[in-house]
Amino acid sequence: MRGSDELNFLLYHNPSGLFAVVDAGPKVAAAVGKSVVGQKVRHCDPNRNALPGAAAATAQAIGPAQMLADAKFKMPYFKALGPLSKERWLARLDGPAPAVKTVTVGGATYALLSVCKPHDCAANNMVALYSADRQVVFGKVFQRGRATLIGAPPALIAAELEKLWRSEWRRKG
Repeated sequence: MRGSDELNFLLYHNPSGLFAVVDAGPKVAAAVGKSVVGQKVRHCDPNRNALPGAAAATAQAIGPAQMLADAKFKMPYFKALGPLSKERWLARLDGPAPAVKTVTVGGATYALLSVCKPHDCAANNMVALYSADRQVVFGKVFQRGRATLIGAPPALIAAELEKLWRSEWRRKG
């Protein structure tokens, strides 16, 4: 900004990915909003979070959108979503997303899906756990500051969803 101080982006990399931290002087902070200063941001595409020269994510890894091609996943997923299935980004799972991972919770194996609304990841995102054995989906959907659990997860699963969501969408560096 002319006649003002600076807006800086400090880039750094850690095991969680490539991040930018926003820093600004008092005049610029007032112009862009003080809540912007100190924010850590990262791109949702895992290939964009790699260091230059690092290998890209494997082409064989599947994302959440490809999970919808499996009727065994699709039916319990939409059942768990309920009325939220009207949200396009949730119904299609086609927003920015890392590859589906396998996790163990309470002795059971789940596929972990993470996805966000295109161009609005910070305000609209989700994590979900899918058990192929039990044909069940549990998840946490975060929309515009409001969190909703889907699939009626038991307390142990709900607590794990909170940890997984914080790890995926609220990393502190």
